[in-house]
Amino acid sequence: MLIGEMLQKQAVEHPHRPFIKIGEATYTFREFNRLVNQTAAWLLRDYDIKKGAHISIILPNQIDFLLLFFAIARAGGVVVPMNPHFKADLLSYMVGQSESSLVICHRDVEMFETSESVKKIVIDNGEIVDLVRHIQDADLLPTDVNQDDLFSIIYTSGTTSRPKGVMNTQSAYLAAGRDISSALNISKDDVTYLFLPLFHANPQFYGIMSALIAGNTLLIDERFSASEFWKKAQQQEFTTFTYVGTVLSILLKTMPFQAPLQHQIKGVGGGAPKETWEQLTAKCGLKIHELYGMSETGGFVTINSVSKYKMGSVGITRDCVQVAILNEQDEVCGANVKGEIAIRPNQPNVIFDGYYNEPGKTVEVFSNLWFHTGDIGWFDQEGFFYFEGRKKDIIRKKGENISPTYIEEVFQKLDVVKEAAAVGISDEIAGEEIKLCLVMEEKEFSIEKLVQWGKEHLPEIMMPRYFERMDAFPKTATEKIEKHKLKVLEDQVIDIKQSN
Repeated sequence: MLIGEMLQKQAVEHPHRPFIKIGEATYTFREFNRLVNQTAAWLLRDYDIKKGAHISIILPNQIDFLLLFFAIARAGGVVVPMNPHFKADLLSYMVGQSESSLVICHRDVEMFETSESVKKIVIDNGEIVDLVRHIQDADLLPTDVNQDDLFSIIYTSGTTSRPKGVMNTQSAYLAAGRDISSALNISKDDVTYLFLPLFHANPQFYGIMSALIAGNTLLIDERFSASEFWKKAQQQEFTTFTYVGTVLSILLKTMPFQAPLQHQIKGVGGGAPKETWEQLTAKCGLKIHELYGMSETGGFVTINSVSKYKMGSVGITRDCVQVAILNEQDEVCGANVKGEIAIRPNQPNVIFDGYYNEPGKTVEVFSNLWFHTGDIGWFDQEGFFYFEGRKKDIIRKKGENISPTYIEEVFQKLDVVKEAAAVGISDEIAGEEIKLCLVMEEKEFSIEKLVQWGKEHLPEIMMPRYFERMDAFPKTATEKIEKHKLKVLEDQVIDIKQSN
């Protein structure tokens, strides 16, 4: 089945059920399906969009993004979603690299250059709804769309190099929706709250697709707000949501009450610190369903389901994939042994098809028929999976592999610490020394108290040498800390070795 066919099915079976709630507007399955078909016909009629055409969408969380996402699927095109806050040179690169023939962007997006062959549409919020309402040319919609056709090119957030375009099919999206809704027992009565940017894989795979499969309602905000989250939670406006780990840490810090919520809320995502997970569960009853995945893995490959759940883990493996831990010789490791996480599918088109127009990089990550993630993890004896961090983020100090996550969790136990991020700094003697960056709740910054806390709660090998207070961390659009930007020693950095 295709994405467009699934939407049509829900529109026929549940025409009056709300599918999208965004701002002050609500769209039923039938109304939204009609608008999607009209949007697809508009693209085909006015812009000659044919099957396989690449269309860049550069929009914030607004109804137009969702209409275009589904309309491009319906027309058999390829959606290329981009961050509307990116600078012009990066947007120009991605539009060109993806070979997009049409760009649809918000008028607040920084203007960028394209080739003469690329058409550009600039819109405001909700403008497409008004443009397509009266289009009747539904007979223009193509009938030769296949579920294994390329559907999306999602760009990774490049750090030291240009971002790569991750290719996924309609099959990968639908499989992710089925497995998320099954793992969390999502039903038609649920309401899924999405506040992360819709151009990101997280809300697309975990939220939009699971709601499409289960036939439940999507409640969408333009951006994350802790106060809005807790207000909507207390008013029982949603039952599920998607997250990244930093969102959970902020929610724990801002929780306005101590009693459990009156109804169960399930969160699904990745990057939850174990202690934050435990406290949110104990204090307000949030059920955190931690998973492991990325754009390249068709959204996710392991998940804590309702029936198979272990706090601290990232769950068990999906049936449609294999997950292995490999040593440096690319040999599969047994239980309780840490190594690089590698993945391969058990059936076609459930993980990505490679990086667009970059066959060399695709071959490089598919060594020995395994997709090498560049992440470190391990399995326990029961088959539950644990994520340790990015291979490149692991700090190598005096011959020891040190996970920055543990250091961060130790310091975040302090009430005065709002956020913590540990990184490795190159050192001639130790290989790497540890730098800890902190965003503080209070104006006072006592390095003595921080050092004392670290010495009391960390082994000596994990004690940071460098400390830096920051007003805010550089982050991606989905609130992930851009750690590569923290790996510098500037004047404000405190070196406790020199201080002593």
